[in-house]
Amino acid sequence: MKNNMLIVFILFNLVLNAQIINNESIKGKWEVVDMEKSPENPPFSLMTDSFRNASFTFNEDKTFKLETSHANSFFSMIVSVVNNSVWRLSGDANQVSVLIENNEEKELEIFITKSDENILFKINAKDDYFLMKMNKV
Repeated sequence: MKNNMLIVFILFNLVLNAQIINNESIKGKWEVVDMEKSPENPPFSLMTDSFRNASFTFNEDKTFKLETSHANSFFSMIVSVVNNSVWRLSGDANQVSVLIENNEEKELEIFITKSDENILFKINAKDDYFLMKMNKV
């Protein structure tokens, strides 16, 4: 019985630790591996290719950089607003988000979740959203 309880305790801790999203796990450069969902209506639908080819960099000094190899004018406008802004984690264990702020105003919020072994970034766009499978490089 003690062995069974020990195994359950160890498995429970492994599951909890695997779900933790913190500053250390977010820092670095992330690239979009797959676009899981994207808006169908303009102007947000026009940014799908830009996000599909995007990278998100969360620097150790808390600055943020968004880049793409396929920018359109609307996406370029977003990049000009959010680049070199400051990022910080927000939320609780159930819903973690990264707030991109410029002069203490929220410019962009990226919701981060783990699904199996995948990290997903979700960015809301009015009544729709972008959902991207990410890879840390």
